[in-house]
Amino acid sequence: MKRLPAKVIQQASPIVEALKNGTHWSQIGGRRLKHSIIVAFELRQEYRLICWFEEGELQRHKLLSHEAYNYYASNTRR
Repeated sequence: MKRLPAKVIQQASPIVEALKNGTHWSQIGGRRLKHSIIVAFELRQEYRLICWFEEGELQRHKLLSHEAYNYYASNTRR
C-alpha cells in the first residue's frame, strides 16, 4: 500500500477534529452517499475521507485513494 501524502493527512486532520468537536458533517463539506450510512469528504481530487454512522453518531474514519473509494462505495451495502 502506498503511503498517503502529508498534504492529504493535513487536510483530513481538521475535518476529523471538527467531527470530534460536534460539528455537523454537512457544515464541513461532507456528502452522504445515496441510501447509505456513509459520509464522504473530498480531499484534493485523488483522496476521500469516509465515515459512517454507528448508534446515531458519525464514527470511524478511513482515508482512501479515489480509486479505492469508488470500489468501496459501490460495494458497501450498509
